[in-house]
Amino acid sequence: MLALQTLGLSICSINWPDIADRDIAIGKALALASHERVVMLIAVGYAAEDGKIPYSQKKPQQLLIRNDDQDET
Repeated sequence: MLALQTLGLSICSINWPDIADRDIAIGKALALASHERVVMLIAVGYAAEDGKIPYSQKKPQQLLIRNDDQDET
């Protein structure tokens, strides 16, 4: 991925979900052997000059962490 960037290309890694139907479909499309599977896709191309950096809103820590000690009364 770094080598592609040195060539002036833009890249984006795309995680591949662990869903059986999708694994089978992409395996057939790529003619993969039964012991091979896709773990990640990489989008490659030239970015638009006026392109922007994507933003992903993260959930606040308070929604993700629970202290079970506080539940005991």
